[in-house]
Amino acid sequence: MHGGRRRTLMIKGAMVLGAFLLLVCIVFGIDKILEYRQILITVQCFSLDEEKMRRFDIDPGVLEYYIEEQKTEKLDAAEEVALHMMVLDYKIPAMEPKKRGKITERLREKLKNRQEYKELYGFYKTLLADIVYFPVPNDLKGHETVGFDNSWGGKRTYGGERRHEGCDVMTSNNKRGYFPIVSITDGVVENKGWLKLGGYRIGIRSKSGCYYYYAHLFSYADGIEIGDTIKAGELLGFMGDTGYSDIEGSTGNFDVHLHMGLYVTLEGKEVSVNPYPILKYLEKKKLSYYF
Repeated sequence: MHGGRRRTLMIKGAMVLGAFLLLVCIVFGIDKILEYRQILITVQCFSLDEEKMRRFDIDPGVLEYYIEEQKTEKLDAAEEVALHMMVLDYKIPAMEPKKRGKITERLREKLKNRQEYKELYGFYKTLLADIVYFPVPNDLKGHETVGFDNSWGGKRTYGGERRHEGCDVMTSNNKRGYFPIVSITDGVVENKGWLKLGGYRIGIRSKSGCYYYYAHLFSYADGIEIGDTIKAGELLGFMGDTGYSDIEGSTGNFDVHLHMGLYVTLEGKEVSVNPYPILKYLEKKKLSYYF
């Protein structure tokens, strides 16, 4: 009797232990299952999407993490952005730091062997390579401020139906000629002068090839001409409200602001890219002025 009961208990114990081990395997193996599924879906189904690439839909905090970690040589910011855009279908949400680089080496290897990755990497490398300063410095004298929203892609009607190809940095005092505008990057002056939509504008081409477009200026810094080499933080001019007119020098058609645009060459054509995440990152990289 006792021997039969003991065997029964041993069998039940073995069953319980087996069930427990099976549960452990399921729980600790689920990451692998999800990884293989992710690899299959991502590698087989991912394709380049120009609109999503240009939208640059990344949480500014995550972008800041990638850029700052790159400075310590712990990672390549453009690589992290490209890989996560592929895995997350071009939308990188806010993530805890420990999850921001959580792409397995196996998945990285498979993704980096794809031509789509190479194109994405080049695109984001151009976009991120040269950024240094926010285009509007801190005001140490009057303590006026500036602010901006994610207005890229918004509807515009002046000159016909079109999309907004930048972000508008607005002022607290709406005073033309008050805020200086400085270059975000090192580069070369490629365009300067009047445009119907942009008013007095200046365009800087960085070393990586990204084109930085500063529009609606009130005036230019003395001596700046097309072909000049510019350093990051160098004065370009002053914020204004010029534009929306064929008549050069026209003002007053909107509030004083800086229209900041970024352009990258994609498949042989230059396209507008959302500058909002970069401007949010650069908000912590402001120069200061007093005069």
